[in-house]
Amino acid sequence: MPKNYKCLIKWLMFYIIISCCHQYHVDGKKDHIILILTDDQDVVLQSMKAMPHTSRIIGRQGAEFINAFVTTPVCCPSRSSILTGMYVHNHQVKTNNANCTSPAWRRGPERLTFAKYLQDAGYITAFIGKYLNEYDGRYIPVGWSHWVGQIKNSKYYNYTLNRNGKLEKHGNNYHKDYFTDLIARESIKFWKQTTNKYPHKPILMVLSMPAPHGTEDSAPQYQNRYPRIQVPRLQTLLSVDDAVEKLYRSVRKTGLKEKTYLFFTSDHGYHLGHYAIVKGKSMPYETDIRVPFLARGPLIPKNLKVKEIVSNIDLAPTFLDIAGVPIPQHMDGESIMQLFNLSRWRQLRAKSAVIWRDTILIERGKAREKSYSNTKCDIKAMEFCKSSLYNFPCKLKQKYVCIRINGCMKVRKCSNGKNTNKDPICICDKQFLDAIFSKDFFKNIQDQQNSVRKERSVVERFQRKIISPSHRLLRRSASWTFNFLDTIAEYNKAVKKLRDVHHRLLLMLSSSKDSLNYLKPSVNGCLCEHEIDRANKLASNAISDEISSQSSTNNSHFDQNSPNFRPTSKTSCLRPPLTCFYQSKDHWKTPPYYTGDEFCACGNVNNNTYWCLRTINKTHDFLYCEFVTKFVEYFDLHKDPYQLKNIAAVQPRRKLATLHNTLKDMKTCQGATQCTNNKLLPSMSKHLWINIYNHNT
Repeated sequence: MPKNYKCLIKWLMFYIIISCCHQYHVDGKKDHIILILTDDQDVVLQSMKAMPHTSRIIGRQGAEFINAFVTTPVCCPSRSSILTGMYVHNHQVKTNNANCTSPAWRRGPERLTFAKYLQDAGYITAFIGKYLNEYDGRYIPVGWSHWVGQIKNSKYYNYTLNRNGKLEKHGNNYHKDYFTDLIARESIKFWKQTTNKYPHKPILMVLSMPAPHGTEDSAPQYQNRYPRIQVPRLQTLLSVDDAVEKLYRSVRKTGLKEKTYLFFTSDHGYHLGHYAIVKGKSMPYETDIRVPFLARGPLIPKNLKVKEIVSNIDLAPTFLDIAGVPIPQHMDGESIMQLFNLSRWRQLRAKSAVIWRDTILIERGKAREKSYSNTKCDIKAMEFCKSSLYNFPCKLKQKYVCIRINGCMKVRKCSNGKNTNKDPICICDKQFLDAIFSKDFFKNIQDQQNSVRKERSVVERFQRKIISPSHRLLRRSASWTFNFLDTIAEYNKAVKKLRDVHHRLLLMLSSSKDSLNYLKPSVNGCLCEHEIDRANKLASNAISDEISSQSSTNNSHFDQNSPNFRPTSKTSCLRPPLTCFYQSKDHWKTPPYYTGDEFCACGNVNNNTYWCLRTINKTHDFLYCEFVTKFVEYFDLHKDPYQLKNIAAVQPRRKLATLHNTLKDMKTCQGATQCTNNKLLPSMSKHLWINIYNHNT
């Protein structure tokens, strides 16, 4: 009877908590929601240290998600995922150009944003700040009652806004035009006017800040902060921190603090010199995918550190859950309100019925995977031929021309303005082949095989000695124990040496096999580094000649040796097939000014297209990636938190196969049921495949 009584009490308390959690759904009084979104803000570089007000107001008075990620570390795709709650492969906004506010986006995913659902549920919705990179200001997106959207990408000065259908140009006056401060003023003004005019209506408000995105123009009062490290990015965040504090004060003055949810996060992270890359985002590593994520509100416990893995696709279903709106099946994320209910139920020292994911998909790139799966086509030639400088037919001074043969791009040499049919075979590949098939190479393999046989015979000799009858008869002698231990030690040394020589042999054999497999499809039509350099030089000269000819036609004469000459990005930053950007002193508009030399930074186009699994649970913390070039990465962040060593090559084949199959499923998943794959399991591992490969290893 006492046991039944205790059980009844527990169930009654559980019912009370659930009733309280859903009271805001049934009493008709819905809570206000405010999202503050920054641009390019990192966690790894500790940018939150520049935002003490935000950390205090939202973080310490609410929850901090220490394992928050974005599913695609690029501006427009990530923001589209935030708005729709969908992975990139479902809303199809894969880059900052293709389909970013395109007609396909406007007809489809843009009509399925959280703003549209909340507006239909009676919310007054407002968007203030940067929208999407290619937004041209010609329309107001569906679902927004009040709209102040910046045209194109983030700027602090000299920008244009669409204010409820009317274009509004701004200059470079700090007090009137500094965009971060303008967003703060507009949001506070909207909040006061709306709460006074419609006191019983809920509000959804999104503040999309430009900071700390380049050009990193900080407010005048903060241009001398952090003088030793000279980080304009942190200086721009100080204005965001001020905006958060001012908005919170306004909410508190209206008496709605206990009826308002505040969320703070970024569209993606940022790297500065990590992984031998100058700066930027778009890579699947911690610097780029990990973001700050803070939340406070009526049902969120204070000063809570949440370890469960969350992502940007969880924001849309969370807002709908707060508003009491059913979460549509097309949303791939889940409401994080489950985690707060879970935390409250844990305080009762009872088992939780809420199971949360431990894995998310990280994906990026516009290239089709099948274009790289055909081994008959040379990847180097495909990338090289993307440049219009090598189009058919050959022109004057053009050395290479690209021709499509059997569906693959082939590189031919131009001869006196005409293309030839002879395939350019790389000298470097010839040397490699000669090295592989040289007599010394086969002799080394044969010597290594003999070493393996020799060491194996030593091991077998010690094995016979250990198990021999004569050796067992000596057990009663005084020296038997010491002799036996010495024999075991010698045996272990022999085994280790055998493993070493055998491993070296396998490396030699596998390296020759992998090299041959790589060279086989690319011997004809391949390009070596020195050939690409020569082609780049010719291409740069051709562009320079073209610019010079255009200048002479327009009667405009420029002397490259004059102090007024500035090389354009095309002439000084051309590195096909790489994506490069050009930086000069003119890039930074406010102090502290950049005083170094001009430079060109490039990234690999191919390896910017990838699909990854990011997993965090009680036993594992890893990143598994498959690039479109068939390159595979595996980082164990328990042992390698800075992701310095790719250990995919030493992982068990069965484990890699399981990861590959799971990634294959998540690349095409649709809806939370498929994309989260939550399982009621006894451990923190929510994915069944995690438990499977744990047993295999």
